[in-house]
Amino acid sequence: MERRGYIVNYLGTALITALFVIDKVLLSDADAASVNSTYSVLEICEKFTVGDTDNREFFSPNYPQNYTPNLECWKVIRAPRHHFVQLEFKDLFSIESPYGGSPRNIQQQCTTDYIEIHDGAYGYSPLIGRYCGHNFFPSMNSTGSYMWLMFHSDDVIEYSGFRAAYDFLPLPDNSSDVISDDDHCMIFKFNKVEGQQHLSTADIPTKHRKRLETLEMHTRRDLIHSDQNIKIAPPTYKPFIDCTWDIRVEDPDKIFLSFGGHPLPAQFDNCAENFVDIYDGNTDRKNQRDRFCEHRQLKDVKARTNRVIVRIRVASTDVPVLLAYYTKYREGSCDNATEFDCGDQTCIEKDLACNRISNCILGWDERHCPELLPKSGKSEIKVLHLLLGGIAGGIALILIVAGVAACWCACADRTTINSKQEADS
Repeated sequence: MERRGYIVNYLGTALITALFVIDKVLLSDADAASVNSTYSVLEICEKFTVGDTDNREFFSPNYPQNYTPNLECWKVIRAPRHHFVQLEFKDLFSIESPYGGSPRNIQQQCTTDYIEIHDGAYGYSPLIGRYCGHNFFPSMNSTGSYMWLMFHSDDVIEYSGFRAAYDFLPLPDNSSDVISDDDHCMIFKFNKVEGQQHLSTADIPTKHRKRLETLEMHTRRDLIHSDQNIKIAPPTYKPFIDCTWDIRVEDPDKIFLSFGGHPLPAQFDNCAENFVDIYDGNTDRKNQRDRFCEHRQLKDVKARTNRVIVRIRVASTDVPVLLAYYTKYREGSCDNATEFDCGDQTCIEKDLACNRISNCILGWDERHCPELLPKSGKSEIKVLHLLLGGIAGGIALILIVAGVAACWCACADRTTINSKQEADS
């Protein structure tokens, strides 16, 4: 069983958003009956995703008892503009580690239970660290306004978890050259999707088209693990565009993303710097559905959730022309009066059929639509019809000629026979 949901809480000018997923959670019989309700599922992650907003604290799920097994919870902390997030663990830190009691901050070593922290608003933002073990870590800071966090636990061995506190501090004076997260290109599509919508590189605000962004993220790393004398090294600049479209529809509907058969623009010629990434549900690595670049041409994506994140990154100030279409679909039996059956147990709005853009993963909504064929296609069909008609007419003429010839031969033979009979008599 899997359930997903969103929590949004406003803390004055600060904002915390969180997405959680719970899969095969091991609960007591009394608790298991209540998991079917969205509220109960939200409650499992609530101490992590929401925590104590008044005191700016959050905790491992089920704190102060051992955290829940088989669980993943996400949160994003946002500080006010021109501030950064400072995070530290207090009183307790005890998370299962495959290497015993020593604390770990190595992604490959914390593989069972861990808390993962990124410097930015998304799971693909630069990694600060992945933490497990039973000792405290130094406080850590974001370089901009956002910090992305994920708690993960497997199905065996749970510990008491942690208590964490965060604060919002002004960016130091020597950080004026650092691009704030408030200036990052984020385009939100949270409205209820009716019919077919589109996202386009034309959506990119003008201020993001001709700006310089830091490419060498490690030049700002002085800020990450520092309690005193916060410094930021001069960034290395290179022009590029990095924009994220965050698309959501109402649950239980899901999203179908189509690129309409358009080719990938020529600017995406280097996968290290130029790419289109598609995420399904969240922006951590395991939810990345695809990356399009170089020879990886665009293809349609049928999301498993009600949220799709599209990231377009190009190491250039020239905005590539890229257009995609998205629509909601639902699973189950279709209402033929208002819905079109895609043939794979999914339904879309009936008006989306035969609109020249595929809205079904199998493309059934654009089949058998002769009235929408382009003129060239209609001309080809007319030529084909004329050709087939000519062939059929030719065959008919041949048959007629053959019949006449056969009849003439038969008549000639009969005349010859009659003439011989008269001569003999």
